[in-house]
Amino acid sequence: MDMCELKRFENVSDMRKKVLVCADGEKIGHINDIIFDKNLNIKSFIIAGSFWEEFREKLGIIDDIDPIVPVDHILEVTDKEITIDLHKDQL
Repeated sequence: MDMCELKRFENVSDMRKKVLVCADGEKIGHINDIIFDKNLNIKSFIIAGSFWEEFREKLGIIDDIDPIVPVDHILEVTDKEITIDLHKDQL
């Protein structure tokens, strides 16, 4: 999905509320932050895990690793979800 198509769907705050789903249908988290290019187009998303994953990261129980997903990996944006063409183990 290119940036023009993405602009049709959402604003930034709405994108951050959506659940991120990988290619096999597994829910893998949500958009935590957004990376822009120098022209202020969305370039990538930083993905945060579930509430419990983020909680364990804050406690230092597990490493704090938040994958970055380029916009061109988005397959579909619905009212509640963003589907990407990657699997969890590719992040």
